[in-house]
Amino acid sequence: LQYSDSKIDDSLYVNPLIYNSASIEHFSDINCTAIQLGTGSVKIPHSNNFNFDDDDFTISFYYKSANTTTKRIIDKSVSQPTVPYPNSNGSGAPTEYGSQASEEKIISIPFDISVGTTVSFKRTDIDGTTITHAGGSIAADTLYHIACVKTGSALQIWVNGAKQGSDGADTTTICRNKADVVIGRDATEAKASQIMIWNKGLNGTEIANVSES
Repeated sequence: LQYSDSKIDDSLYVNPLIYNSASIEHFSDINCTAIQLGTGSVKIPHSNNFNFDDDDFTISFYYKSANTTTKRIIDKSVSQPTVPYPNSNGSGAPTEYGSQASEEKIISIPFDISVGTTVSFKRTDIDGTTITHAGGSIAADTLYHIACVKTGSALQIWVNGAKQGSDGADTTTICRNKADVVIGRDATEAKASQIMIWNKGLNGTEIANVSES
């Protein structure tokens, strides 16, 4: 799937975008339109295609901000700490999403990506274990291409085509939920453009090609 300049490539998946008062403005650095974060958000309604479970995936985007305050760029999570998930037969513990013996479970998060002075790539599995991998050095008023990659048991952060630090260890349990994908949930004074999601872990050559395109 590719989300770029307010369009979705339907080669993998397509669902209508919902604009929650988000504005689309010009990104002069790369001469294209961008989501002006902080004026609202863009939502892609839930699909299991975005859960990935324990499969590989990559999320990349161009980013520029007037300051280095931490901003949530793209996530598949909810604001509530718990959410009901009946199991496959509609009763009992939500075995598909966790083993807690009640009808609520702390929600699993397939991805939650924030940018401040560094890039933060967070995942929470169905057992409630949260893994956060951080890397990169981000300055204000500077254009960056950022890619967050899950490949095998590793998490990677790439900035401007270069991997930042060592790989982080991913959770060994699946991550999934029924939340929507939200772009710009609580970000301000920032722009994001050419947001792309792949159902594979891109390698260095592929990321460099994307960041230079």
